Amino acid sequence: MTVQDICLSPQQPSPSLPDEDQSSDQHSNSWFDVRSPPSLETSFQFAMSELSELDVSSSMCSSNLTDVDLDLQAYSIPTVIGFRPFQRKQKNKHSCSLTSVNTAPFCMPNILAANIRGGLCNKLDELSAIFDNNFVDVGCISETWLKTSIDDNAVVISNYVCYRNDRADGRQGGGVAVYVRSNLSCTHLQHYSVVGLETLWIMCRYPRMPRSLTHILIGVIYHPPDGNKNLMISHILDCLDQASHLHPNLGIILVGDFNQLPDQSIRAYPLRQVVTSATRGKALLDKIFTNMQDWYFTPTKLPAVGSSDHAAVMMQASNSPNYKPGTDIVVSRRVCDHNSKVLLAHKLANINWSALYQMESC
Repeated sequence: MTVQDICLSPQQPSPSLPDEDQSSDQHSNSWFDVRSPPSLETSFQFAMSELSELDVSSSMCSSNLTDVDLDLQAYSIPTVIGFRPFQRKQKNKHSCSLTSVNTAPFCMPNILAANIRGGLCNKLDELSAIFDNNFVDVGCISETWLKTSIDDNAVVISNYVCYRNDRADGRQGGGVAVYVRSNLSCTHLQHYSVVGLETLWIMCRYPRMPRSLTHILIGVIYHPPDGNKNLMISHILDCLDQASHLHPNLGIILVGDFNQLPDQSIRAYPLRQVVTSATRGKALLDKIFTNMQDWYFTPTKLPAVGSSDHAAVMMQASNSPNYKPGTDIVVSRRVCDHNSKVLLAHKLANINWSALYQMESC
């Protein structure tokens, strides 16, 4: 038998399997088929013609096809054994572009400065309304006229934490206090306080701050008209030096009633006085010194609290500060280490002071 004789057309049935008692040559020749398999289209058309002759419905499922006496092994008929439902590609509902993510602004506290001229316990309701209406984060109060005998529970304002430093020398008046919103993180620097000086210092650190500002130091100052000016100036500069040494990128806000305290050394620290209008009559007594002026609007005056003759001052944080990220910032501070003090003493020792000693008055 030749190869041409055993090549079957797709319409011819396949040869039956040879018996086992036949010779090996006859077995290999009769079973060997060198024809290439029919195409899928030809096999499918032939299968459909067979089904039509047997009167098999085209809607018959694949499980009923097993009852039909067809020799499917003789034909290369593709068989569908299951159906997978078409699934559309679902869009991620939570996806968003990085350019559309809204970042929270930097957290800068809104500062209120007010000299209330005493009677703090009787003005708590008015202060609470001022805090709420102006979104005050830190309220700096001078001349509280509180005494150490007054309990802290008597000066509580809802949603605020109160820190106070009362006048303790027996004289009437004076005293300072700070109200900080309860959800803001701050530390009362009690070790900065000096007996005889009415100051209060807090260190603030908020969750989101620019890289140029790691902490914010807020100092509340009340300098009475008859106070020791040199002692107050030295105390302020010492506190600024200590805080700046621990936190080089420090934001500073000095608030309070400075009266006639000379401020040349404070401005040279360098800090800028940002209050531009008079706060008591024609005098500018209530001031704000800061190195964070780029992060705030120009302070505005508010009506006096109660019967005080001092106008309150509000410094509101700016949503679009003038500060440009990436700019260089020059930080100046005095070096107070041991080596610097020795060099200063050596320098002073080499100066001829005889002309100064011979002067009758300075």
